[in-house]
Amino acid sequence: MPLLKQMMTAIKFFCVMGIFLSLGFNAKASNHFRTPAKRYGSAYSIKITIWRGGFSYVIPVWVRPDQKESTLDRGQMAFMGWTFPDLNAEEVEASGGSLPIKNFKAGRSDWAVTPEYPRNCCMGVLGQDLLNQYQLRFDPRAPAHIEWTRVEASEKPKAVKLETQLKSLFSIHTETAKVGSELYDLSSTPYTLSLSEGALTFEKDTNSVLKGLARAIIGFEVIPGGRNLKVVSILGGRREVAKNQGLKIGSVISELNGEPVSELARFEIEGLLRGKKSNRLEIVFSPDREKEEKLKLTFDFEKNEFIAPGAVPSHSGRN
Repeated sequence: MPLLKQMMTAIKFFCVMGIFLSLGFNAKASNHFRTPAKRYGSAYSIKITIWRGGFSYVIPVWVRPDQKESTLDRGQMAFMGWTFPDLNAEEVEASGGSLPIKNFKAGRSDWAVTPEYPRNCCMGVLGQDLLNQYQLRFDPRAPAHIEWTRVEASEKPKAVKLETQLKSLFSIHTETAKVGSELYDLSSTPYTLSLSEGALTFEKDTNSVLKGLARAIIGFEVIPGGRNLKVVSILGGRREVAKNQGLKIGSVISELNGEPVSELARFEIEGLLRGKKSNRLEIVFSPDREKEEKLKLTFDFEKNEFIAPGAVPSHSGRN
């Protein structure tokens, strides 16, 4: 009897799970939901789940309103175990909401790759064929996210009205975009986009005015492997002062404002070096690539000068 009870309990459990999965799998497209996002420059990526043949594939994709068709990278999908001859899905989900798209074209997407970025992205693109059915609100402020509101898709989307603006809005290389006569800082400015109406609206109550220096105080190269920064130039007028404090061409930077540079993308590093994030920048560096000694130097963007360094304690826990 105990064995029979256990078997009946197991059968009930799997029946309930089957119903639950079936309900989830056949869920109707959600009218309003929110997806966590990652930014690479001014481009946004999200994770979606693709269902096919009883298998699920969780992959990062770009959200690209400037691209007409949604695509998947066949080579990357094969790496994930995709063995089907086409790139069609039975169901596509994002943050628990069902997306009304089943067919993807084969195509290579822009790649954010190391060492310029801490991690690689992405395996596909959500394009106008899907995004035309939503009003999208892009919010870059932590935690970055996209809000999706279902709208009636237009047979003839008016995205062509925004063609020039869209190309400047979605770039993995910069956080700024010129829309009309305005130059926006997309690291702090939320905006709403409706492709079906050809409408693009920036939120004026946020600080969208670009701050900081036009150029970074330090030019750098990303060192593969550990992803530290090699100094290749220092902004004119500050070079000798920096050198006297130990920072020179060839020095290796490991931290900016307490954050390991290995965990920052190039555009984030450039923002810090231009003073976009704060009025002071604390730099931890090794004067010579061959030496383990680390020094600390601060740049004051208001005074436009370096402040004398100090030695970094060896027990700081950072390498």
